[in-house]
Amino acid sequence: QCLKDGRYTKEPQIYAKTRDEGISDEDWDHITIDFALARLETKKAAIADHRALGHDFPDVQPVVLISARDTDHADAIGEWLIERRGFAPESVHVTHSNKSETETEISNLLDLDRPGNPIQVVVQVDRLSEGWDVTTVYVFAPLRPMQSFTLTMQSTGRGLRLPTGIRTGDPELDSLDVVLFGRESPKEIL
Repeated sequence: QCLKDGRYTKEPQIYAKTRDEGISDEDWDHITIDFALARLETKKAAIADHRALGHDFPDVQPVVLISARDTDHADAIGEWLIERRGFAPESVHVTHSNKSETETEISNLLDLDRPGNPIQVVVQVDRLSEGWDVTTVYVFAPLRPMQSFTLTMQSTGRGLRLPTGIRTGDPELDSLDVVLFGRESPKEIL
């Protein structure tokens, strides 16, 4: 109902692309993540522009949420982001069942909406489904099949909340980019 009313939630914007046969899983993940990171930069610029125009919008860091296949995959993505894409370690948060987290890490994850929070990318495996209520997830990139409609809705729902509770009229600020790059055709993915 919120999506229909245009209140409280972002509008999902789907980006779908079919993988070429000759590209490895790892390379395709990197292509997908790079696209998601480019969309993140667009969201950052939109927030800065909106604030520069004097609009009342919180000074928040937009976030990419990546769903990995398993814990090893999540760890590898986190390392790749730091080593190959130049992210500071404190700006990438990897969470999964094999990782015990400090109170500071948990606090930062729960307070992503807080201005000054350093996290730009969250990589997770089945950890952030229900009860993680943040408003700064602006890009969602699942790197694994969503096994059920419920899981798809919960995962996508992590990014649908609006920082201000109402839409701004700026399509970049009012949308969640869902990056569905896979082996299937865009039609099959959707």
